[in-house]
Amino acid sequence: LPHENHPNGMDAESYSRRREISREHMSSKLVAALRIVTAQTDLVEHLESELQHQKSEVIKKQEQVTKLQEELITAKDSQLQELKDSVVISVGDTVETQLKSYSEEQVIKLQAELIT
Repeated sequence: LPHENHPNGMDAESYSRRREISREHMSSKLVAALRIVTAQTDLVEHLESELQHQKSEVIKKQEQVTKLQEELITAKDSQLQELKDSVVISVGDTVETQLKSYSEEQVIKLQAELIT
């Protein structure tokens, strides 16, 4: 297939058959191509390594988020238990106060009835 990088749009086979192409010229082109391929291979390896590193970082961050969520749930449970305990105590105190007040009123009524 013709390629735009070849002189006159020739394909690789026609290009290599030209008599004016020297071995030195061909070898310099091949060395340049090898350098490009090597650089691309190195870049791909680096990118794959970086991708693995980023995946590891994401996993670490997800673990940190999970741990923080667990700590938050534990703290909220503790707060809820403290609130529950406080409500139970408050209700108990209120009921006790009301019963005491009611009892005192009943005692006063009985005393008043006994006096009369």
